[in-house]
Amino acid sequence: MNTVVSEWDLVCDKSWVPSTITTLQMGGLITGGFVSGHVADAIGRKRTYVCALFAIISLNTAAAFSSTWEMFAVFRFFIGFWSGFTTSLNFTFVIEFTPRQSRSMLRFLPCRELFGMLYACLCWWLHDWRYIQIGIALTVFPYFLGIIWFVPESFRWLVTHWKIQKAYDVIKTIASMNNKKPPEYDNFHAEVIQVEDLVSEEKKYSILDILDNPRLLKITLLLMVAWFSGGYGTYGIFFGVQQLEGNIYINLILLNAIGLFQVTGWYFANWKICAIALLKDTIFCRNIGSGLLNATSGIGIMVAPIVNFASQKIPGLLYLMFAGLMFLSAFLVILLPETNNKALQDTIDFDPNNSISKKIKDFFNKTVQKGYEYLN
Repeated sequence: MNTVVSEWDLVCDKSWVPSTITTLQMGGLITGGFVSGHVADAIGRKRTYVCALFAIISLNTAAAFSSTWEMFAVFRFFIGFWSGFTTSLNFTFVIEFTPRQSRSMLRFLPCRELFGMLYACLCWWLHDWRYIQIGIALTVFPYFLGIIWFVPESFRWLVTHWKIQKAYDVIKTIASMNNKKPPEYDNFHAEVIQVEDLVSEEKKYSILDILDNPRLLKITLLLMVAWFSGGYGTYGIFFGVQQLEGNIYINLILLNAIGLFQVTGWYFANWKICAIALLKDTIFCRNIGSGLLNATSGIGIMVAPIVNFASQKIPGLLYLMFAGLMFLSAFLVILLPETNNKALQDTIDFDPNNSISKKIKDFFNKTVQKGYEYLN
């Protein structure tokens, strides 16, 4: 097969280049994930999603004509950047159109694994990195058209931006598809206006609110280790597939096939656990914490290609680190508080007398006071 390694002779003193390209792509993925939320909130879910898909189609096609590995690396960074948009919006966009009783199912649908198997078959068939880039673009194109023609803007986004008439039109369309009677416009408009006052008075949170709360800081630090381990492990295993014995394409298909069993989680996980997972991503004040943890996971993803490169010199390093991180995460998760059968808060409890910033300030003041005492 023709790869970027054989194309530009990325061996010996250039053997670090392939893993670096992958790390750059994952860096773009993290950056895109950060930016996407703000863009989607500003211009809408659908516009953002369409732009991201168009960029992925264009960049993959352009990357196929790269003349140097540096040029290819730049394209891969921006492909990762716009993929970060789709990764961030995939679940949010869909869940905003999904009835409450069906939302838990979405978390366990193995869509990613099925397309991962399709991707492995595509690579096995084409055998050339340039054709694979174009093949990815062609695969995304029908999806791009489907979003434009058939998927409306999120009515939740329209409501929160006070585009009430457009939101009502979307709701009417959904109601007709489900043979339901839409609400009366006047009643709908009145309810939205009532919510406006509550939204305008809602406190806006930031990461500093999490860091200044001892309880949230403890939980966040424990979860950061788990998310880092998950990001490193999930992507690390796929990045290291070429180190496994046997056919690389069959191994890639099997790795994705294992993920198909996650659908059983829909049955074994009760609705409360699913609700906790979903609410974590949908409640506004928890989005900040979720974003921070996603970023931590992204760091693990960026580390994975580097460790994958090192494991070529130290066999088994990739998997030994994965095992160690998973064991550490399992131990730390035990220290987390139980949330089952407990109400989830929509706000952050803040005790000014117990905040971390106050403790630091008190410690600094005591240190300065002791300094004065010694001087005197």
